[in-house]
Amino acid sequence: MRYLTRSLAAAAMVAMLAGCASTAHLAGPSPKEQAWLNHAGEPVESFLLFGHVSGWTPVSADKLVVYTGSREAWLVSVDATCLNLEFANGIGLTTSMGSRVHSGFDFVRFHDGMHGQNCRITDIRPVDQKAAREELKAASLKS
Repeated sequence: MRYLTRSLAAAAMVAMLAGCASTAHLAGPSPKEQAWLNHAGEPVESFLLFGHVSGWTPVSADKLVVYTGSREAWLVSVDATCLNLEFANGIGLTTSMGSRVHSGFDFVRFHDGMHGQNCRITDIRPVDQKAAREELKAASLKS
């Protein structure tokens, strides 16, 4: 009887957690993520990275904006198995085939305060950072 009770309790817990995960997925992108998506171009295979990243902004659990120059920004998506990207203390990017960052081959490296991760880049899109920031600013003024 105890085994049955524990099994039912465990099954209920799994179902509840699955329901929470599916609800979050159905909610869609946050306003912050949507602003960046609204101003992102079509996916590209790679981008040039001379030296280091000049800045970055976490967007969601699997997206960040990477700044490679004063006017160049890229919306980078990583594999969904990546954890705590939005809590990263700093990031690095790997480059393959010279000084290019390639979707599907390269990684975002970061430390979230507990452990380091290498998250495979799954999508790269050029982004109009000025337009996205203006949209975010306008949205915050409405709140």
